Amino acid sequence: VVAVSLKMSGYAGERLPNTPKFTTALSGDYSFPLGPVQGFAGATYRFVGTRFTSFDESQGVPQWRLPSYSTVDLRAGVSMENRTRLELYVKNATDRAAQLNALTQTALAGGPAEVDIIQPRTVGVSISTKF
Repeated sequence: VVAVSLKMSGYAGERLPNTPKFTTALSGDYSFPLGPVQGFAGATYRFVGTRFTSFDESQGVPQWRLPSYSTVDLRAGVSMENRTRLELYVKNATDRAAQLNALTQTALAGGPAEVDIIQPRTVGVSISTKF
């Protein structure tokens, strides 16, 4: 039996794993009359900065750099009598294949990283109503 002890800690002032130095989201919506219904259109822009998957001082755990990325979401639709809403949307409109997270194997195991990728461009329809 072989016992392995791995130290996973950071030093003062070091960012937490998977935490970007800078992130932002800008969102805008516009509504307008459209005959008997209310039309709307909007967009959301998100930016997430570079992150690392572990502390610098983690022994035996490889540090993986997750590059920065940005996404754009679009939406448009109609609202009827402020109760029922029909929305068409496009999430990740630019179809960016961003890295969200990575699970790195220990250096002792010699394994690769398993990287989670953002959901590809998704087009959909949403219908909601208030009771």
